[in-house]
Amino acid sequence: MIERLPTPHWSTSLRIRLWVIAALTILCTVILASLSTWSWYAELRQARSNGEVINEFKELLDASNVLSAERGPANAFMAGPASDQPGLREDWMLARQRTDAAIAAVLGTEVPQELEETLQRQLQHARQLVLATASRPPEDRGYDDVHGAITAMFRAHDAIESIIRHEAARIVAASPELIDMIYKGMMLADLREQAGRLGSYVIAPLVAGEPIRPALMIESQAVRGRLMALWLLLEPLATTLPPAPDGSSYLDRTREEYILKGLALRDRLVQAGHRPHSGPALDPVVFSRLYVKTMRPLEDLRRVMIEQSLQDHDRRVARAQNGMLWAAGLTVAIFLLIVALVISLQRSIFNPLMDASRSIIALAFDQPAPAPARQHHVAEIRLVHSALEVVADKLNERRRMTEELHLLATTDGLTGLLNRRTIDGIGDRTSESQRASDVPHLILADIDHFKHINDRFGHPAGDEVLRELALVLRRTVRATDHVARFGGEEFAVLLEGVSRAEAALVARKLRKAVRAMVVRLPDGRDIRLTVSFGVAGGRGLAWGEIVRRADQALYTAKQAGRDRIRLG
Repeated sequence: MIERLPTPHWSTSLRIRLWVIAALTILCTVILASLSTWSWYAELRQARSNGEVINEFKELLDASNVLSAERGPANAFMAGPASDQPGLREDWMLARQRTDAAIAAVLGTEVPQELEETLQRQLQHARQLVLATASRPPEDRGYDDVHGAITAMFRAHDAIESIIRHEAARIVAASPELIDMIYKGMMLADLREQAGRLGSYVIAPLVAGEPIRPALMIESQAVRGRLMALWLLLEPLATTLPPAPDGSSYLDRTREEYILKGLALRDRLVQAGHRPHSGPALDPVVFSRLYVKTMRPLEDLRRVMIEQSLQDHDRRVARAQNGMLWAAGLTVAIFLLIVALVISLQRSIFNPLMDASRSIIALAFDQPAPAPARQHHVAEIRLVHSALEVVADKLNERRRMTEELHLLATTDGLTGLLNRRTIDGIGDRTSESQRASDVPHLILADIDHFKHINDRFGHPAGDEVLRELALVLRRTVRATDHVARFGGEEFAVLLEGVSRAEAALVARKLRKAVRAMVVRLPDGRDIRLTVSFGVAGGRGLAWGEIVRRADQALYTAKQAGRDRIRLG
């Protein structure tokens, strides 16, 4: 590597000196051009890699949208009269095939096995409930049957949303520059899902011929609020979209068709108790078809906004390709120009050419070139420093967002404990370890009669019970133990390096602590509760087997009268 500027020897012939300088100039130019070309090539390679990631994530969002759209035919199938069942069943089966094909196209090695299995299990369960409900005579389809099947479909979509969040976290960690597009796509998919859920909440009341129940009214209003919040966030972004083929605005079409018509149709049914004061009764199949039709602009808006992001990415690829061509062309042009100048003017302008060569070499070695005084550049240096500070702030902001996303992916939002996926990962690693200090034991805890607490005191009180129980469990065990919300009212404590007897002793301490706790509600009422425990673990057991045994022990404790501890 050259560490200082070359010094010519005046005893050398003029021709040799000039060609040496010319060669050095060409070399520096080639180096600079090569660095520029490499920079463009690196950006092009990154852009192409990001393009593959973007298309894969788009396919995942499309699969989520197809799964969400399956609820429309499913709702109609459960709500339709017996005479229309063959056609409605065929529509539902076609929607199922589209969903299965879309999911099969996106599930692969990058998706954790437990997330994939959860999705398949939830989707299969939901379809079984839909088929069971639709197979009954119309007069035997109850409110709870229809809404139970719809809720199961919600959970199936929640499962694919977990996969989307996992993939989003992975993509952002690898390519932070994609965070804006990733979150925009997630918001667009969620907008369509919340719109679909809002319409599904009125299917069961329409089928049963009764008003929507208060608990579901609260849930649906929460969904409506989330939908409107997403709309307000996305509305400014949609103003830059190109017009539709018919010349209309995608934003105006969505606002007119869904916000003004679709929501109004749904709200009128809710406010009128599902019994319109005038005109023919609106049966659930007709409502489902009308409502789904008003949602089509939402899908168009999602499609166009994602296509616009892809077009922006394609422009970046094209820019990188053009940059490479320009850098290569400029290198060749400079090379030919230098050779021509040396050949034609090697005697007449030697000194100016030497000065120019020294200036170019000085710049190549990051040394000040002869010319303006340093103070003329102070303002520019300050601007560069300011720009670097802005870049640093942006990187810190993206780093914080990545950390927040990691926190959301590993913890339970209600209790702050670890979530099921995280503790399963810890359990897998611990059960595979050969060290005695890593021998795992699992304590599963399930609140007794939790449904009664929700029914008597309300769901907010039930949430407070879950939070208080999480605090008690966390305070009772060691700081090194892992406490997680396993699902619903079920909690898990993973102990490492303890014996079976020690694990049972910890379960007794937890049971005693729970029996002593009192949950004080804002209205002054107190809630006391008991918990059933199942304990299992030991060396040489796979994590899945430990979970199965602990779950069986918990079931035995429940059957024995609850508020019990059983070992598996």
